[in-house]
Amino acid sequence: MTTRLYTGESRTIEFTVSDTKGEEFTIGEAYYTVMLGSEVIDSGLMDIEGHTMTMRLSPTKAGLHTIQLKYVIGSDIMKDRFLVEVVEG
Repeated sequence: MTTRLYTGESRTIEFTVSDTKGEEFTIGEAYYTVMLGSEVIDSGLMDIEGHTMTMRLSPTKAGLHTIQLKYVIGSDIMKDRFLVEVVEG
C-alpha cells in the first residue's frame, strides 16, 4: 500500500505492531530512515507508546519515498518498509 502526501505537508505517522500469537511484548527501541531513491532524506529515533511507534514526516521533495523501520523486541531485531508517494502541492 502506498500513501500519498504533498510537498510542504507535515504529518505524524504511527505504526502499530501486533503479535500473531497474542503474546505480550515490549518494543525496546525503534528507528526510522526516510529515503528518496538511494538518498537518505531523514532518520531518527521513534517515539514508542505501548505497541505503537510514532514519527514525523515532512517531505520537501516530490518522488517515491521509502520509510524503513528498525525496531527491537526482546532479542529480536525487526525491519519493515513502507512507500510514500510525495507529489508537488
